[in-house]
Amino acid sequence: MWIEDYRKAHGMTVGDLAEKVLKLSRKRPGGREAHVGPIIARLEGIEGFVTVPGLADLIAEACEATPEQRDTLVLKKYRHKKEKKAVRSSYNRKPVAVIDKAGNVVETFPSGTAAGLAYGVSVDYVCKRARGMGGDSEFGMLDVTFRYTDEGGGVIVGD
Repeated sequence: MWIEDYRKAHGMTVGDLAEKVLKLSRKRPGGREAHVGPIIARLEGIEGFVTVPGLADLIAEACEATPEQRDTLVLKKYRHKKEKKAVRSSYNRKPVAVIDKAGNVVETFPSGTAAGLAYGVSVDYVCKRARGMGGDSEFGMLDVTFRYTDEGGGVIVGD
């Protein structure tokens, strides 16, 4: 397990690591004393053993762990949420053209998600403009706007 690997790489015993975790705990508001050593030993020695999220956070911090490593110490429901999946609307799955202020197609994307990622804006931002709902701020914070395209790449005005 990664905790044991960290400990051994730094020449620490379970007790040394437990003391490091307790020092971190004392620095936090409401931090309390706990018998961390036996928990660390169980985490290292018993496959699938988990602990409470607060203690997992302290152990991960003490071991300079990644979020993924920390998540191995807790039940699934306490793991960090992964990046949200793309919105699955019918608008999001349509090809999108990027249009400059002169009305020229700058580039095309297979979806609103792809266009949003490329231009650093949300899928909602892209899809609203692609449907012609940009209003007075059609170009908003960008020098381009978006429109849906048909199968042949032709721009669809409105939707």
